[in-house]
Amino acid sequence: MSRSSHHSAESGRGVLVTGASRGIGRAIATAFAQAGDRVAVHCSSRPEDAARTLESLPGSGHVLVRADLADPARCSAWSGRRSTGSAPSTCWSTTRR
Repeated sequence: MSRSSHHSAESGRGVLVTGASRGIGRAIATAFAQAGDRVAVHCSSRPEDAARTLESLPGSGHVLVRADLADPARCSAWSGRRSTGSAPSTCWSTTRR
């Protein structure tokens, strides 16, 4: 990623990468993990691919999130977890709606 030095300075944060089950999303998730961030690997489908991404990430503290983030109720539940520190503070989306 072109901003890898920026990520290194903020190492240790939590990030949600949507569409992280394959392709560019997997590459982005890997880059964040290599920078020391905890990654929430999101998928709305392809849970097997997302699990492979999760298993391949360096470091620890990564999680798999399978949810339809287009659903407002799911997003509200997610933001509530953020206030307790259990959800990522940064989101990187590779999906389009």
